[in-house]
Amino acid sequence: MLRKTLTFGITALLALPAFAADDVVNLKKQLQELRRGMLEKQQQLDRLEQRLQALEKIPPKETVAAKPALPPKTTTPQVSRASSSALDQAVAESVNAPRINATSSASASKSSLWSQPLGNTGQIRLIDVSLDTMLSAGCANVNDSTLSTLQGGGHDPNKCGFTLQQAELSLTGAIDPYLQGEAHLLMREDGVELEEAFASTTRLPYGLQVKGGYFLTEFGRMNPTHPHAWQWVDQSIVNTRLLGGEGLRSSGARLSWVAPTPWYSAFYFSAQNPNSSTASSFLGNSSEHGENNSSIGQRPTVDNREVRGSGLLYLARLENGWDFSPQTSAKFGVSALWGANRGGMNTSTQLYGADLVVKWRPENNFRGYPFVSWETEVMRRNYGVDAVRDGDAVVADASTLKDWGFYTQALVGFKPQWAAGLRYEKVGGSGESLGDGGRANDPLRNNRQRISPLLAYYPSEFSRIRLQYNYDDADHLDKKAQAVWLNVEFLFGKHPAHRY
Repeated sequence: MLRKTLTFGITALLALPAFAADDVVNLKKQLQELRRGMLEKQQQLDRLEQRLQALEKIPPKETVAAKPALPPKTTTPQVSRASSSALDQAVAESVNAPRINATSSASASKSSLWSQPLGNTGQIRLIDVSLDTMLSAGCANVNDSTLSTLQGGGHDPNKCGFTLQQAELSLTGAIDPYLQGEAHLLMREDGVELEEAFASTTRLPYGLQVKGGYFLTEFGRMNPTHPHAWQWVDQSIVNTRLLGGEGLRSSGARLSWVAPTPWYSAFYFSAQNPNSSTASSFLGNSSEHGENNSSIGQRPTVDNREVRGSGLLYLARLENGWDFSPQTSAKFGVSALWGANRGGMNTSTQLYGADLVVKWRPENNFRGYPFVSWETEVMRRNYGVDAVRDGDAVVADASTLKDWGFYTQALVGFKPQWAAGLRYEKVGGSGESLGDGGRANDPLRNNRQRISPLLAYYPSEFSRIRLQYNYDDADHLDKKAQAVWLNVEFLFGKHPAHRY
């Protein structure tokens, strides 16, 4: 009876509408307290049951697994993605609806499928397993070689015909009463890669949390999210240029703190290795930036093992969230990232960004519709480089190459299961590239803008179909590039909900 009561309490909290008027901070505290209490009570029940069995000398009975909680009918169907807290599920938006059996009470229950006895020490905790697959088909009015420079994201559709963007295998679950873990593997036609594998604490006081392992750097909104969580089919141009086609991720540790304010306010600080293969703006492999082992701006590179005082890659981020009314909420964040790069023996990179998301949905909605979601993100990079010499002659002076860009997008759910949106992007910079034509002919630094209308259909919580058109205007092209993509996504298994 106690276990059922606790499960019902957690499920009821997770079924709150995305734009509930309850205070976000209080909600998070309640969820954390319930979760901790649930784990403690589960352990007490296990110990009492083992003692009773020992006294009565009877074999242990199989524990019935808790039934997964169904998603509330008032949410909008959408494929879910990884999240690190129960609060994320409670405030999941209409287009990021919670999945069946997200990490709630089921994470602390036992399952005959995933739990195996460990003698008198208890049971292995439930592990949630899911597989999300994204497949696109389309074509463009430019050849595949040119298209691959425009679709620079590691999971973007970048050729005429069919593209398997990814098949993501996710494992999530409680490690013990103090830690929870996540691992995400990406499978593509050309191989398998590790996207994330980390553990985070669940019981630190004063709103603190520590995460350690291999994880996406929490810079801005798009970089720390998995591709299947993006509203559009491809990665934004500014993210591809400044944070890399695969997204910036590396081994390290992160400390976060939720401040005791009347609104949601959180601070993040992380330290990671700067020489990850994905850290293209720092000490990562620069082969993604052109031929001849050129760095950003087609400059010669320095071996990352010889860079003096390379240190670590540091991140600081502050984000705040507010409920302006029962219908409208918003979250604003600022980020800073700094570390050594390969442009010289003592050169470094600084990245700055700001992001904003605003969401609206009326109280008298029908299954989450209608809704409006507007999101924008702006970034700037300062990349230091040493002088380039040809004998005694100076080919290029030491300088700082500056690049910037932004995207802004709006998605409107105009009827149940249907949404339409528009995204606009623009990037540019200063400081010349060394190749022929300078920065104007450098596809990774020139001026460019892109407009992308989108139509999305959600057959259920487990699938999504999107039709997207891209209109590209880049300095290095002799004509405007146009492409059409039809994307199909489906997910099965148990997967946590998206973050707000």
